[in-house]
Amino acid sequence: MTNILITGYTGNVGSAVAKYLTSIKVPSIIGVRSPAKIMLSTEYITSRKLDFEDPTTFQSALKDIKSVFLVRPPKL
Repeated sequence: MTNILITGYTGNVGSAVAKYLTSIKVPSIIGVRSPAKIMLSTEYITSRKLDFEDPTTFQSALKDIKSVFLVRPPKL
C-alpha cells in the first residue's frame, strides 16, 4: 500500500492533488488541523491531525508515511 500524506488539503493545490490521486485510486492521507471537520466522500482518503504550529502532531501524522506532498502554510 502506498502511504502518501497530503498537506494543504483545504486549499486549491492540496485538494487538487487529493482529487487526482482519488481518480487513479491511490489511497492517501490528508493532514489537517481538525480532521473531524473534514467531510470525506471517498474510500481512498483518510485524515490525520497535523498542525504546523503544533510540533506534537508531527510524529503521529507521519507514522507509516512513505511520501509527503507538502504545501506549507503562508506564515508560521
